[in-house]
Amino acid sequence: MNNLKSHLLVLLAACAAGLGCSAGCHDPQWMSGGAAIQGNNGASYQTALRVAGRQYTQEAWTKADEEWLRREEDGWMYLKYGKGLSISLVPEEFNRLLHHTTETQHGRVARVYDIVTLTVPGKLTNTTYFHVTRARYVRPRN
Repeated sequence: MNNLKSHLLVLLAACAAGLGCSAGCHDPQWMSGGAAIQGNNGASYQTALRVAGRQYTQEAWTKADEEWLRREEDGWMYLKYGKGLSISLVPEEFNRLLHHTTETQHGRVARVYDIVTLTVPGKLTNTTYFHVTRARYVRPRN
């Protein structure tokens, strides 16, 4: 039940940010179930937060999927850091403090990470890693 509440809070924070809701916002049926973001603390590649995998991996990764994932990541960051800052920010203003990049770590198996950096001048710089390999995976067609 806590995962459901957490997911709903993230969704509310994203919608309150004025980001709008594309087709994937209310109906992330492509997810494999459970909370979209789970796990560790996200402070490094080794402790990256895991993003759920897609149910229909044969379908191409779309702009709507990308927007939905970004809203999830931004909402997680806001819930974790936005309320604790000593400055008054609504989610939309908070999201302007975030910088997003995507990196692939090559090894025995390639892994894809979204890296979100929060910078509050003179107060805080935080980098959070989201392991998104399963979410972004597209199975090759035969």
